[in-house]
Amino acid sequence: MSKKIGILFAKRPAAGKVKTRLANSIGDKRALDIYRDLLHRSFSALQEAADEVLIAWSGEGEQLFSETLFFEQEGVDLGARMLHAISEALKRFPGSHAVLIGADIPLISYVPVEDAFFALKSADVTVGPTSDGGYYLIGMNKPQPYVFHDIAWSTSGVLKATYERCIAAELSFETVTRLADLDDIKDLESSPFYDFRTGQLKSRRT
Repeated sequence: MSKKIGILFAKRPAAGKVKTRLANSIGDKRALDIYRDLLHRSFSALQEAADEVLIAWSGEGEQLFSETLFFEQEGVDLGARMLHAISEALKRFPGSHAVLIGADIPLISYVPVEDAFFALKSADVTVGPTSDGGYYLIGMNKPQPYVFHDIAWSTSGVLKATYERCIAAELSFETVTRLADLDDIKDLESSPFYDFRTGQLKSRRT
Protein backbone atom coordinates (compact mmCIF):
# COMPACT_ATOMS: atom_id res chain seq x y z
CA MET A 1 0.00 0.00 0.00
CA SER A 2 1.26 3.45 -0.91
CA LYS A 3 2.41 5.52 2.06
CA LYS A 4 3.84 8.96 2.66
CA ILE A 5 7.41 8.36 3.80
CA GLY A 6 9.31 11.23 5.40
CA ILE A 7 13.10 11.13 5.60
CA LEU A 8 15.13 13.29 7.96
CA PHE A 9 18.57 13.66 6.37
CA ALA A 10 21.04 14.94 8.95
CA LYS A 11 24.28 14.70 10.88
CA ARG A 12 24.17 13.34 14.40
CA PRO A 13 24.50 16.25 16.83
CA ALA A 14 28.02 16.62 18.22
CA ALA A 15 29.87 19.72 19.39
CA GLY A 16 32.34 21.00 16.81
CA LYS A 17 30.87 18.77 14.07
CA VAL A 18 27.63 20.57 13.19
CA LYS A 19 26.85 24.16 12.17
CA THR A 20 30.58 24.90 12.05
CA ARG A 21 30.20 28.23 10.23
CA LEU A 22 27.74 29.35 12.87
CA ALA A 23 29.99 28.00 15.63
CA ASN A 24 32.80 30.26 14.42
CA SER A 25 30.67 33.20 15.59
CA ILE A 26 28.78 31.87 18.64
CA GLY A 27 30.80 28.89 19.86
CA ASP A 28 30.37 25.13 19.58
CA LYS A 29 27.93 24.74 22.48
CA ARG A 30 25.40 27.34 21.31
CA ALA A 31 25.67 26.12 17.73
CA LEU A 32 24.99 22.56 18.93
CA ASP A 33 21.94 23.70 20.92
CA ILE A 34 20.55 25.46 17.87
CA TYR A 35 21.23 22.45 15.67
CA ARG A 36 19.35 20.18 18.08
CA ASP A 37 16.43 22.62 17.94
CA LEU A 38 16.49 22.56 14.13
CA LEU A 39 16.51 18.76 14.17
CA HIS A 40 13.40 18.73 16.37
CA ARG A 41 11.65 21.19 14.06
CA SER A 42 12.33 19.04 11.01
CA PHE A 43 11.40 15.81 12.77
CA SER A 44 8.11 17.30 14.02
CA ALA A 45 7.23 18.52 10.52
CA LEU A 46 7.74 15.03 9.13
CA GLN A 47 5.77 13.40 11.94
CA GLU A 48 2.79 15.62 11.26
CA ALA A 49 2.76 15.11 7.48
CA ALA A 50 4.04 11.56 6.89
CA ASP A 51 2.73 8.08 7.58
CA GLU A 52 6.23 6.83 8.40
CA VAL A 53 9.41 8.69 9.35
CA LEU A 54 12.94 7.39 8.71
CA ILE A 55 16.24 9.04 9.61
CA ALA A 56 19.32 8.97 7.41
CA TRP A 57 22.14 9.80 9.83
CA SER A 58 25.79 10.58 9.21
CA GLY A 59 28.74 11.00 11.56
CA GLU A 60 29.30 10.22 15.21
CA GLY A 61 27.26 11.90 17.92
CA GLU A 62 24.06 11.88 19.90
CA GLN A 63 21.39 9.38 18.83
CA LEU A 64 18.22 11.47 18.94
CA PHE A 65 14.79 9.94 18.20
CA SER A 66 16.08 6.49 19.12
CA GLU A 67 12.63 4.95 18.72
CA THR A 68 12.58 5.87 15.02
CA LEU A 69 13.80 3.64 12.19
CA PHE A 70 17.17 4.87 10.95
CA PHE A 71 20.04 3.97 8.65
CA GLU A 72 23.44 5.41 7.77
CA GLN A 73 24.01 7.71 4.84
CA GLU A 74 26.10 6.21 2.05
CA GLY A 75 27.71 7.80 -0.99
CA VAL A 76 30.69 9.75 -2.27
CA ASP A 77 28.97 13.15 -2.26
CA LEU A 78 25.79 14.85 -1.07
CA GLY A 79 23.80 13.83 -4.14
CA ALA A 80 24.78 10.18 -3.83
CA ARG A 81 23.87 10.20 -0.14
CA MET A 82 20.44 11.72 -0.81
CA LEU A 83 19.81 9.24 -3.62
CA HIS A 84 20.75 6.38 -1.29
CA ALA A 85 18.40 7.69 1.41
CA ILE A 86 15.45 7.94 -0.97
CA SER A 87 16.25 4.54 -2.50
CA GLU A 88 16.45 2.94 0.95
CA ALA A 89 13.10 4.42 1.99
CA LEU A 90 11.35 3.28 -1.19
CA LYS A 91 12.93 -0.18 -0.90
CA ARG A 92 11.42 -0.51 2.57
CA PHE A 93 8.04 0.89 1.47
CA PRO A 94 7.56 -0.01 -2.24
CA GLY A 95 5.15 2.09 -4.26
CA SER A 96 5.20 4.96 -1.76
CA HIS A 97 5.95 8.68 -1.97
CA ALA A 98 9.26 9.70 -0.34
CA VAL A 99 10.03 13.24 0.84
CA LEU A 100 13.47 14.05 2.24
CA ILE A 101 14.27 17.18 4.25
CA GLY A 102 17.37 18.48 5.98
CA ALA A 103 17.79 20.12 9.37
CA ASP A 104 18.67 23.71 8.48
CA ILE A 105 15.29 25.46 8.18
CA PRO A 106 14.00 27.46 11.17
CA LEU A 107 10.60 28.06 9.54
CA ILE A 108 9.99 24.43 8.58
CA SER A 109 6.51 23.11 9.35
CA TYR A 110 4.33 20.25 8.17
CA VAL A 111 2.81 22.46 5.44
CA PRO A 112 5.53 22.27 2.74
CA VAL A 113 6.04 18.59 3.51
CA GLU A 114 2.33 17.94 3.09
CA ASP A 115 2.34 20.02 -0.10
CA ALA A 116 5.24 17.94 -1.42
CA PHE A 117 3.38 14.68 -0.84
CA PHE A 118 0.36 16.13 -2.64
CA ALA A 119 2.54 17.25 -5.56
CA LEU A 120 3.91 13.72 -5.93
CA LYS A 121 0.45 12.49 -6.85
CA SER A 122 1.08 13.98 -10.29
CA ALA A 123 4.75 15.01 -10.44
CA ASP A 124 7.87 12.84 -10.65
CA VAL A 125 9.96 15.19 -8.52
CA THR A 126 9.12 17.93 -6.04
CA VAL A 127 11.55 20.38 -4.47
CA GLY A 128 11.45 22.96 -1.69
CA PRO A 129 13.80 25.80 -2.71
CA THR A 130 15.97 27.79 -0.33
CA SER A 131 16.66 31.48 -0.73
CA ASP A 132 20.34 30.84 -1.52
CA GLY A 133 19.67 28.80 -4.68
CA GLY A 134 19.62 25.34 -3.16
CA TYR A 135 16.83 23.24 -1.69
CA TYR A 136 15.80 21.95 1.73
CA LEU A 137 13.35 19.31 0.48
CA ILE A 138 13.24 16.84 -2.38
CA GLY A 139 10.58 14.23 -3.03
CA MET A 140 10.23 11.34 -5.49
CA ASN A 141 8.00 8.37 -6.22
CA LYS A 142 10.96 6.29 -7.35
CA PRO A 143 14.72 6.87 -7.26
CA GLN A 144 15.89 9.19 -10.05
CA PRO A 145 19.71 9.00 -10.14
CA TYR A 146 20.12 11.53 -12.95
CA VAL A 147 18.54 14.27 -10.83
CA PHE A 148 21.56 14.10 -8.51
CA HIS A 149 24.20 13.66 -11.21
CA ASP A 150 27.07 16.12 -11.77
CA ILE A 151 25.80 18.96 -9.56
CA ALA A 152 28.07 21.46 -7.79
CA TRP A 153 26.66 20.98 -4.30
CA SER A 154 26.62 23.83 -1.76
CA THR A 155 26.50 26.47 -4.49
CA SER A 156 23.82 28.91 -5.65
CA GLY A 157 23.24 26.84 -8.80
CA VAL A 158 21.93 23.67 -7.19
CA LEU A 159 18.21 24.31 -7.75
CA LYS A 160 18.70 25.44 -11.36
CA ALA A 161 20.87 22.42 -12.15
CA THR A 162 18.32 20.08 -10.55
CA TYR A 163 15.53 21.58 -12.64
CA GLU A 164 17.65 21.18 -15.79
CA ARG A 165 18.30 17.52 -14.94
CA CYS A 166 14.56 16.93 -14.62
CA ILE A 167 13.84 18.59 -17.96
CA ALA A 168 16.58 16.58 -19.69
CA ALA A 169 15.21 13.33 -18.20
CA GLU A 170 11.62 14.31 -19.09
CA LEU A 171 10.57 14.24 -15.45
CA SER A 172 7.69 16.41 -14.28
CA PHE A 173 8.79 18.86 -11.59
CA GLU A 174 6.95 20.93 -8.98
CA THR A 175 8.14 23.24 -6.23
CA VAL A 176 6.71 23.97 -2.80
CA THR A 177 7.25 26.97 -0.50
CA ARG A 178 10.62 28.71 -0.65
CA LEU A 179 12.25 28.96 2.81
CA ALA A 180 15.49 30.35 4.20
CA ASP A 181 18.09 28.03 5.65
CA LEU A 182 20.40 28.71 8.58
CA ASP A 183 24.13 28.34 8.01
CA ASP A 184 25.91 31.27 9.65
CA ILE A 185 25.47 34.17 12.08
CA LYS A 186 23.87 36.39 9.42
CA ASP A 187 21.19 33.77 8.78
CA LEU A 188 20.62 33.37 12.52
CA GLU A 189 20.22 37.07 13.22
CA SER A 190 17.77 37.49 10.33
CA SER A 191 15.60 34.58 11.49
CA PRO A 192 12.23 35.62 12.96
CA PHE A 193 12.71 32.83 15.52
CA TYR A 194 15.97 34.21 16.86
CA ASP A 195 15.73 35.62 20.37
CA PHE A 196 18.46 38.23 20.84
CA ARG A 197 17.96 38.21 24.63
CA THR A 198 18.69 34.51 25.08
CA GLY A 199 20.75 33.94 21.96
CA GLN A 200 18.57 30.95 21.03
CA LEU A 201 15.75 30.11 18.67
CA LYS A 202 12.25 30.77 19.97
CA SER A 203 9.57 28.15 20.45
CA ARG A 204 8.79 25.91 17.47
CA ARG A 205 5.11 26.58 17.97
CA THR A 206 3.76 29.75 16.38
